[in-house]
Amino acid sequence: MVDQDEGVGLKYVPTSVNPPFGVMQGYIKRIWAIFEIDKIIQVHKGKLLVRFENLQDKMIVEKRGVYYFDSKPFLVKGWNLEMDLHTESIKTLLIWVQFPDLDGLERLSKIGSIIGIPIKIDRYTKDRTMIKYARLLIEVALEAPFPEYTEFFNKNDMLIR
Repeated sequence: MVDQDEGVGLKYVPTSVNPPFGVMQGYIKRIWAIFEIDKIIQVHKGKLLVRFENLQDKMIVEKRGVYYFDSKPFLVKGWNLEMDLHTESIKTLLIWVQFPDLDGLERLSKIGSIIGIPIKIDRYTKDRTMIKYARLLIEVALEAPFPEYTEFFNKNDMLIR
């Protein structure tokens, strides 16, 4: 079993819909069914601790870092006794950004880099089945300046702002 003083801390981004502990507990057991979970504890609203039976399972879950519940991100971090869960702040946030009239995937990552670190495109953008806009998941540093707008040229050489 993973040392009693270690585990994986989960922090999900609170929204207007804040799921009860039982719902999150069931969700965690379902998405991590292949891993041996010893215990799930709610520290307080929006923060959970999950203790695994073995270190390898913990490391696999922790490596991914971001999971989704109801299309909203929740962050996964390793935890130990030295960490203060009450004062730890979120430094980055994942956001989906829509780019209207942009169907060129080769430019999407470059444009997304203006805002933050591009992570992935959505299925419709990848399959080119959404013609109104392209969607890109971007990791944004909360302390960095956020651009008011982005400008790019679409396939018809029209400036889009």
